[in-house]
Amino acid sequence: MSRHLLAAALTCCVLTAAAAAGPVRFEGTGNYYQAVYHRARWYQAVGLAASRRFTDDEGIEYIGRLVTINSQAESDFIAAQFPIAAREGGYWIGGFQQAGSGEPGDGWCWVSGEPFDFTNWGPGEPNNNSGTANENCIHLNSADAEWNDLPMVKYRSGYVVEYVADNRPPVADAGGPYAETADDVFVRVTPGVINLRTGGSYITACITVDPDAEAEVSLDGSGSSDPDGDDLTYAWTVLDGDGGLVAIPTGANPTLSLGPGSYTVRLVVSDGQADSEPDTTELEVSALDLAAISPGDVTACGPVGDPVPGARCALDEDGNLMVKFDRQALIPGLEPDVANVITFGGAVTGQDTVDVMRPGNGDHPGNGNGGGNGNGGGNGKSAG
Repeated sequence: MSRHLLAAALTCCVLTAAAAAGPVRFEGTGNYYQAVYHRARWYQAVGLAASRRFTDDEGIEYIGRLVTINSQAESDFIAAQFPIAAREGGYWIGGFQQAGSGEPGDGWCWVSGEPFDFTNWGPGEPNNNSGTANENCIHLNSADAEWNDLPMVKYRSGYVVEYVADNRPPVADAGGPYAETADDVFVRVTPGVINLRTGGSYITACITVDPDAEAEVSLDGSGSSDPDGDDLTYAWTVLDGDGGLVAIPTGANPTLSLGPGSYTVRLVVSDGQADSEPDTTELEVSALDLAAISPGDVTACGPVGDPVPGARCALDEDGNLMVKFDRQALIPGLEPDVANVITFGGAVTGQDTVDVMRPGNGDHPGNGNGGGNGNGGGNGKSAG
């Protein structure tokens, strides 16, 4: 075999090996790269590269494109991995010059749309030095993977593919189901005339539930994920039982206030490229169950709603809630010999109230006449 034939055979083997070699991962970008031996014009190489697909060992699919080189490290990687591509008269890459740009150096860009910040032009390049044809595309042209501009209609013996992971949509997790209780409750003295015994007295009181009470609800979307590790944004939708829009909170863990009712909570997350399918859960806000109230759950208040110092809550033997006041704390400066009949003004209105005082004996405010003294202080009914 002649020396020329041997060289041709060796070249054929090298090119065949280059064409058969699988993609190689570059940790600097997380993408895979491959030099493909296939004679083509630049615009043909663009289509050929875009048609290529690669699936890694984890089952992630990558989509091909002509390589875009954005750092010296990436350029060095290509030169080291694909010497057949990085040589004089080497392979096409994904750089091109926009039509109408100033020659020779203006308007260069990448097929991916990435910023054209890094360059590795060879000496004197680009120079648009091709006679009648416009040199508007880039190919590798040295062992150091330096660039040269060349007309897109020229043939090169191959092209370099960069495989980029196909963006996979994120997965929303709305958490839940959620259950909260609207528990804005307090105790008020029943307006009217109240008997106070010397020392301390149990007096007629009402436990009051605010009809506009709301529960503070914390939503948790932290279980949402993105298979590509992208940052997520969170778009919540809260609907009432009739499907009406109640709130549109944002963030992974938003907090909102809601009144009693049944709600539907939906979450959609986005990685900036794709939205997840909505994840839906239920939210129930319950009104306070008066029967479930224990003494420690309430605060004793005076006739204007201010907390009464020294007031104590207790359950009697029948399980009824009683509120005990120290008359000196309730009315500071009251002398022991002062009449024990006190008139409270300012009726409680706009509230749902329940009298929780157990009827007592004749000395007890709650003697079957509603804790009054015959002058209409209370009637044993709700103060509301």
